[in-house]
Amino acid sequence: MNQHSQQGTYLYAIVRAAPVEVAGLEGVANSGAVRLVSHRQLAVAVSDVSLSVLDIPEEELSEHGRLAELAMTHDAVVRALFAQGPALPLRLATVVSTDEAATRVLEERYDDATQRLHELEGCREWGVRLRRDSPRRQAPGTDGDSARPSGTAYLQRRRQALRAAEDVRQQERDVSEDVFASLGTLASEMGRQPGRSPEVILNAAYLVGTAAEDAFLAEAERQAEALASQGVRLELTGPWPPYSFARMSSPAVTDA
Repeated sequence: MNQHSQQGTYLYAIVRAAPVEVAGLEGVANSGAVRLVSHRQLAVAVSDVSLSVLDIPEEELSEHGRLAELAMTHDAVVRALFAQGPALPLRLATVVSTDEAATRVLEERYDDATQRLHELEGCREWGVRLRRDSPRRQAPGTDGDSARPSGTAYLQRRRQALRAAEDVRQQERDVSEDVFASLGTLASEMGRQPGRSPEVILNAAYLVGTAAEDAFLAEAERQAEALASQGVRLELTGPWPPYSFARMSSPAVTDA
């Protein structure tokens, strides 16, 4: 069957079947109303979708293109579910062939999902990023001076430059570890995320219980003030649904 005429069931998140309400929620790419497919005490929020909307051309992968619109709508549905209780977000563009296939997802993961929802009860995700306020200073011997040093002098300056660069990297690792561990004492779980820029020295996610959030935010503020004098900026984002802590692999698209 041609993908452009094929329909699927788009999955957003696994939740408890009650008392979650989805009335008024609209799915991705004008796919219609979000509904719940239930199995025992669990449900997965879904909407019908044409698979053609997931065939996004490269020029639509920008921050204002179709992929961004898809991600924003997906996130809006997940947030609406999360506002009502714990939720296990599924990966963007997770599609199965039918509602029956969505039920099988719940059947196969029932015990793990039930346990994970219990563990996520009353918790939200916060992101912490450490970023240099300015690029690393160029070490001596690497600035392309017009005056060419002797071979011995060049090698000596080169060794000094390498040692200085390693000292800077070690200082950044130490700062990263200190902040990561300090904030981690106030979180239920934590994890490192890939850095998105050479200037990012820490990109971390924390799962924080609502009872500990005030202390977590106060510690983040204290760390930010201390790091400012070292030329490091602490960026705090959130709260988010527990995207980094759902631990639910997404099923592949299946044939109808």
